[in-house]
Amino acid sequence: MVTAISMQGVLVGEDLNGCAFVYGSLSFMDKISCGVALYILESYQNSSPNLQGCSSIVSCFSVTRTGLGLIPAICALVGVVVTYTMDLQTTTPKPLMESLLA
Repeated sequence: MVTAISMQGVLVGEDLNGCAFVYGSLSFMDKISCGVALYILESYQNSSPNLQGCSSIVSCFSVTRTGLGLIPAICALVGVVVTYTMDLQTTTPKPLMESLLA
């Protein structure tokens, strides 16, 4: 989440016109995509899981549990790779014109 918000900050840059729209639309897209992913995962789940009397690994397999464990881990790995390979500009901080405690 921190990586996504910082990448949104890079996308907005110093131009603050419409930055609320950018942050709002990307947040809305995040909510919709998470909802669709959960809907797809739940559609593969049995209507009445019987996990107490599992005799084999195949009968105890839960698509929801596996999906909610693997999908965030894979997305985090992709986020790290994308962030590492981004060509970010190095910025030099501007000196303060006035003191902060004036």
